[in-house]
This record gives sequence, C-alpha cells and structure tokens, in this order.
Amino acid sequence: MSLSFFDRVILCGALVLTGCAAPPSVYQSFHVESGIGYRDVRLDAGRYSVAYADRTGGAADSHLEMRAAEICRDAGFAYFAFDKRGRESFVRSENDLVRPESQRMRAAGIPRWEDVLPDVRPKAMITTYLAWGEVRLLTAEQAQGATQVLRAADILQPPAP
Repeated sequence: MSLSFFDRVILCGALVLTGCAAPPSVYQSFHVESGIGYRDVRLDAGRYSVAYADRTGGAADSHLEMRAAEICRDAGFAYFAFDKRGRESFVRSENDLVRPESQRMRAAGIPRWEDVLPDVRPKAMITTYLAWGEVRLLTAEQAQGATQVLRAADILQPPAP
C-alpha cells in the first residue's frame, strides 16, 4: 500500500503532535528523576499527610485518593476523609547542558567560550501538579457522622471495562 504525499504529511503531523503530548500517568512512589509519585507521612495513629505529584492535575488528584485509600486499607480501616486538601502547580525549566565531545573543543585543545559559560536558556518548560491532603482514617461508626467520607474499597477496585 502506497501513501500519497498528503497522507504522509498528515501522518507526520500526527506523530509530531503525539510526541508533544504529556507522558502517560504512572502510579508510583516518588521518583527523584521524574519528579512524579507519592509521599506520605504518618502524623498520628489515625492521620496522615499525603501528596502526589504528576504532569496533569486530574491524575495527581486521582492518585492522591488512591494512595490515601491504600493507607486506609493497610491500616485496617474501611473509610477515610480529607481534613485539608489542595492542589498546586509548579513550572520549572529544563536546560540541556550536555554537548557531544566534538562540540566541546575548537581545535588543538582550545576550549570553546560556550563551554566556559554554558547556554542556560530553558530548553523545555515542565508543569508539575502537586495534589496534597491531610487524611483522617475512620471506623464505620465515625464514617456515619462525618461529611465527605470516601470508602477505600470503592477507590481501589479496578475500573469496569
């Protein structure tokens, strides 16, 4: 099957746009290199501080709830509620300071001026969303009288196909 010139242009455009899309969201503990993942701290017997960083706000929020539900389940509770909750965004730049060896020297061992003072202009701007919350674990009795209660089992079950 042969593609016409127009079909090739459309296909190349689609591939370029696909490469510009945000990477798929992955649920994981915090990873330093990617800046994505969860962190949590136990504040007392029934309270935790939980945060999740991701490239999209929706993924950060849903993964925050998933981590809170895992903590709830692992502690032997069925319900939890967020006493405090929020989301913030951070924009950072990435610089490409690594150059091939062939670009580091002019000739005969004379360093290039750019190697002494590297180009620090941003190469990419990356937005990271941080969803955070203070989670209170609840017994079934406590859950009946509380507002905005979430059931851990509902969050942890896989989505229906």
